[in-house]
Amino acid sequence: MSNRAPTQVRGNKSEINGGTWNAVLAWSSWAAPLDRVSGSGKISAESASLDSFSGWSDPTIFIVYAHDNENLGDAKAAVVGRMIRWLQCSRCRVISDRSPLDPLPDALPDNATVRNILDSQFRLLPSSSDRESVAIVILCGSDVLEQYMRHPFTSSYLEKVQEAYKSAHDPRDKIRDVVEAHAGQAGFHHVLTEVAFLDIRKQAQKKDDGIISLALSGDLPSTYLEFYDRCNVVLKLKEEKCISNEHNLFFKLLYHVYPKEGAHSVIKEYEDCYNSIRDHFRQQAPNTMNAAKEIILPSLLSAAERIIENRTAKGRLAGFVNIDAERKLEEDRVRILGMLPPLPYLDRKNRNVIRAEDTCVWATTHPKLQQWQTASSSSVLWLSADPGCGKSVLARHLIDDVFPAASPTATICYFFFRDDFDDQRTLINALRCIVHQLFLQDPTLITQAVIDAFQRNNKLLSSEDGLWDIFLQAAQSNHSQEVLCVLDALDECPAQDRVIFIRQLSQFYRTNSTSRLKFLITSRPYSRIESDFRGMEPNLNTIHLAGENERELKQIEKEIDVVIKVRTRELQQALRLREESYTALLKGLTSVPNRTYLWVTLVLDVVKANIRKTRPAIEAILCELPQSVEAAYEKILSRADSQDGILARNIFQVILAATRPFSVLEMSRALAINGASKNEEQVQNETEDEFREVIRQLCGLFVIIVDSKVYFLHQTAKEFLLQKRAAVSPHRPITQRDSQWRHSLSLEDCHLFLGKICVLCLLLQPKESPSEDPSTGDASHTLVN
Repeated sequence: MSNRAPTQVRGNKSEINGGTWNAVLAWSSWAAPLDRVSGSGKISAESASLDSFSGWSDPTIFIVYAHDNENLGDAKAAVVGRMIRWLQCSRCRVISDRSPLDPLPDALPDNATVRNILDSQFRLLPSSSDRESVAIVILCGSDVLEQYMRHPFTSSYLEKVQEAYKSAHDPRDKIRDVVEAHAGQAGFHHVLTEVAFLDIRKQAQKKDDGIISLALSGDLPSTYLEFYDRCNVVLKLKEEKCISNEHNLFFKLLYHVYPKEGAHSVIKEYEDCYNSIRDHFRQQAPNTMNAAKEIILPSLLSAAERIIENRTAKGRLAGFVNIDAERKLEEDRVRILGMLPPLPYLDRKNRNVIRAEDTCVWATTHPKLQQWQTASSSSVLWLSADPGCGKSVLARHLIDDVFPAASPTATICYFFFRDDFDDQRTLINALRCIVHQLFLQDPTLITQAVIDAFQRNNKLLSSEDGLWDIFLQAAQSNHSQEVLCVLDALDECPAQDRVIFIRQLSQFYRTNSTSRLKFLITSRPYSRIESDFRGMEPNLNTIHLAGENERELKQIEKEIDVVIKVRTRELQQALRLREESYTALLKGLTSVPNRTYLWVTLVLDVVKANIRKTRPAIEAILCELPQSVEAAYEKILSRADSQDGILARNIFQVILAATRPFSVLEMSRALAINGASKNEEQVQNETEDEFREVIRQLCGLFVIIVDSKVYFLHQTAKEFLLQKRAAVSPHRPITQRDSQWRHSLSLEDCHLFLGKICVLCLLLQPKESPSEDPSTGDASHTLVN
């Protein structure tokens, strides 16, 4: 403790200014890189950096709490807010339903808000494969939460969420449906979803659930939370309204957030420092913040010197107490992240289904993939395969499961190219997304040099080379850190963008042998892409799924047959088919040559729609079984009668012309506007669930709905519908042909169709200005009020 005398005291010595208390705690809560501290309390030279608190190995914490409710009372949300700020001072990554890691837009439609909140809440579920999953949960009990739990709505809602979780291999979509269906009902609060997730987490991770419980007010949560009595750690806030009680609770919390013994010695050093300053202030309170600093800073430095002995570390610590500079750096980092408005890349990744069990093994066990994974330096892996062979599903599996398990400390970035929507096909958007992911996972990579680069060049966000340089600079700032970047479906990126990217890659790998930045790129096996990559040898390892590679083809075929067997058995159980019918169906499906995953999905949809339970009927179906993906598409679409066929064609035209995915309601209203003369009230009448069923009946599996957005099932669906430019006149009328649907639409006519809808929409709503789409900032085709 410093002997420096405090400045003149005014007022009651026993009363401490709240702002001063918080300043003391904010400074004292910085306690060095706790997870890197050795048993003796010394910080090793390699981890002396102050920024290590925000590294990936530091704890990511989810705060579960009820917000204040004007009808039910004070939930101590202000206390929670202060705890969040103090944890951030300690370099914890803190998430809640208002996640500071991924700020909510200022104004979102109700369902969009629910989906955005759910994206954060899903991180509470056990064994989450996303990089944003949480290690520690702080559950804040309160009087308000108790009243929520005792509401008649709650028990039924919790059961439905848990049933949705148990009912599917990938339960997120089912959980979304449950939450969105209940979001407007009396008794619904977002914290209840989190409580349901915590119970699921507790059951799955009985010993190591990471749940720390804080009782902020009222009874202990064990009286109203069934799983609460199984929580390992329970901390309670004293009832007297005194800021020092919150401070004491916070220090207790830190011991559980950083459980290592060496970390505890560091926390204790700063806690003792805090208590000493508090006792000093109680005897003689400073009357200005500067006077407080004259006492606080020497005390903190003295405590730090007992922890950190080497001169470099002390120099870093002394620099840290320049609070204004640190705050400015944090503000700049937040600003840079805000300048990189990303696509919903997590949703776009999850648009691809989770792999079936015992599939993707051909790739994950391939020697070249393993060689690429274990390489100590940078390399590129190009994985090519024909359409429908599961490249995107494999990419998701690698990102979600394989890479995090094999390289838990690696930083993983990704982008899924798709040419069905403008924002998902360009290189500039891909670079924005991977830079955003890199900075979000480790904000300390946003160095002063990066900040200066953005300040010098206001067009940096529109420059492929500029963003590429920023990405390389950040990814290589720590040569010991492995960065894995997965780019799926490069063939769907425009040719000119692809040339730029290959040039950038080639230049990088020719000059950088020590970096641990690795790229895995998937595409179709087009000769033009192979030619683009040719200049990158010998750094390029290639897995090529093609006819000449018999080993991969046989393994893929076996995995596809596994899926056929599982799906056929599910079909048998759903339709109560006899065993002999199941056997005949399985034999017929596995006998078709050149099978792909996409073909299996489509053909089983055809079978399900036409099947009869008798053996002759099944044999008849097998005789007419589509032998290719295109034949399956034709079969699915031929179910519709002439009137339904027109409506299905209109849906396809909207998807083909749109620059972003339409929601189900937008699609419903777009088609209603295009129909017979309808007023605004009629346009609004159809519900989302009703039109979901319409789409399902009209389009079968040709179109899918993910997170209430309408997509083609696969890129080949778009290719199936669109006319070949050289072969067909853009405005040639549809005539009798071998195929009613194949190459039946021109892109020009699709744009004309959607343009007509937009004009009619404006005529229906003359007083309304187009509302901005919250996900893109684009005011185009927003057809809802």
